[in-house]
Amino acid sequence: MRRSRAVTTLLIAGTALTLAGCGEDTEQVKIYGTSEACSAEMTAADCAAAEAEAREAHIATAPRFDSLAACEEDFGADGCQPVPQQQASSGGSFFMPAFAGFMLGRMMGGGGGFHGRPVYVDRNGYMYSGADRFGQTRRENVFRNGRPTNWAGSANVARSTVSNPVKPAGTVSPARRSGGFGATGARGYSFGG
Repeated sequence: MRRSRAVTTLLIAGTALTLAGCGEDTEQVKIYGTSEACSAEMTAADCAAAEAEAREAHIATAPRFDSLAACEEDFGADGCQPVPQQQASSGGSFFMPAFAGFMLGRMMGGGGGFHGRPVYVDRNGYMYSGADRFGQTRRENVFRNGRPTNWAGSANVARSTVSNPVKPAGTVSPARRSGGFGATGARGYSFGG
């Protein structure tokens, strides 16, 4: 059943050709801003479960920044949020990228069924999930008033992006920064798109 609410389909410039050129296996995944956008194509129950799984992974594994300014340097204004108190175990204030949506694929999490992973969008519109960058879009199509919008897209991502477990990222401080998202310049975080 199709929803009456408009869902924006994003054109996500991906790295599928680059990955294919390197000989790495890829998998096509769907990417959504909300479970409502997802339910235009899949069952509401599958979408809600995948979004909940992605939000849980987001809280547990998103990179941490020791200041809002450091986070916004990578993820732009309104692209960051405070780390929930129960996750900020060292007593200080930490920030993490805002949840922009989730990617949905069968290989994620192993086993059958669909599984969700969090998606982040940096200040330049590059999309990430886990440790891999997988596409680029316009930030204003993804966020409105600091919240994800009803958007949908698809991407070919490296199979390792969707089959490897999401690992917690460390805290990034300005002194330790080494090129976007706390990674080295040659390795980026990615999203499917």
